[in-house]
Amino acid sequence: MAPTPVLREPVTTDVFRIREARLGERYGWISALAWIAIGLDSILRPIQDNRREIYWWIPFAFMMLALISIHRVQRSQNRRFELYSYRAIMLASALVLLGNLGLVFNVSALSELGFPGGAIVWMVGQIAFGIATWRARVLPWYVGLALVLWESGSIAAGLLLAPIAPLHERGSYSAGLEKGLALAVMAYGLRAYRNAKCSEAVWQESSSTIERTSSPI
Repeated sequence: MAPTPVLREPVTTDVFRIREARLGERYGWISALAWIAIGLDSILRPIQDNRREIYWWIPFAFMMLALISIHRVQRSQNRRFELYSYRAIMLASALVLLGNLGLVFNVSALSELGFPGGAIVWMVGQIAFGIATWRARVLPWYVGLALVLWESGSIAAGLLLAPIAPLHERGSYSAGLEKGLALAVMAYGLRAYRNAKCSEAVWQESSSTIERTSSPI
């Protein structure tokens, strides 16, 4: 009598990437909802509310966690461009965070780190990371597109919404709607990747089980 087949786990790398995709999906949805909330608040209350500079930390923090997960899912020794672009947005995020602290605590030296320097590096880094994501072909193509259009799309959204939500020097984030939608697209892409990998693992295990049970005793 043939021994009862034991299901094997997917390759260690796949297990790691599936776990990272699951985490990134969660971070992405949390960030998306937070961005949309702060964006709606800026539209419904189109005033300069400097408290939003503090609330901004919530969607931004989870957004960065989602980007880290995206990098961990698709990173490879052969993808140097992906690594360099990822490091660029990590550097930019540090500058933007320091700039936000400068706004909150009225420290002009820190504020200048966030804009224009940090903002420029952030936009260039996002575009490069989006291209690298598209070239890696690990995640669905629309994840790379969302990254490429992320910052330029938020600028366009802010300008389009200006008639109903006037732009202010600070404390206004109507463009959070676009950022939230972009994060939702990325979260959905991570979910699609995770589901595909899990289905692939199940199919491989089913095929392996059939081969073992059909082999001669």
